Amino acid sequence: MITFWTAILALTLALYVILDGLDLGVGILFGTTRNLEIKRQMLNSITPVWDGNETWLVLTAAILFGAFPVVYSLVLSAFYLPIIILLAALIFRGVAFEFRGKSKRLRWFWDEGFSYGSLIASFVQGAAVGAIIEGIPNVEGRFTGTAFGWLTPFPCFAGSAFVSDIASSARRGWS
Repeated sequence: MITFWTAILALTLALYVILDGLDLGVGILFGTTRNLEIKRQMLNSITPVWDGNETWLVLTAAILFGAFPVVYSLVLSAFYLPIIILLAALIFRGVAFEFRGKSKRLRWFWDEGFSYGSLIASFVQGAAVGAIIEGIPNVEGRFTGTAFGWLTPFPCFAGSAFVSDIASSARRGWS
């Protein structure tokens, strides 16, 4: 049964990374151009699948909670702050995505919000992966680190590399 849930967990995480990676990359690149036609094309490329991509992240968390509660408690304890930042960035970029089409006067604000929300969400995800690779400090399954342990040099490098990779992958799709 552990093998089954591990495979399902890996599948949902891979689907999130692949599908939302494009959205995040487009969001990062969105802030690099002032050309309204290019921005319109960027948004049109992700609009059909926009709403469903974060569902994979929620499903991943639910599987982790239900099938691996000890791992879930350790990871959640270690990453409270980055998870809150990630969720805030994902929510803000979603709001910005929806509001930019309805706002004329503040469209620049929602454009920036969409871009920065994508950038922050990507960085936090990469930094969290870097912190997991570096190792989560724990004693007998209890987190013993600090709230900012995920901001050490290696996780910051991993976060920056993640942002760069997502942006360059999305850019290749536009060339």
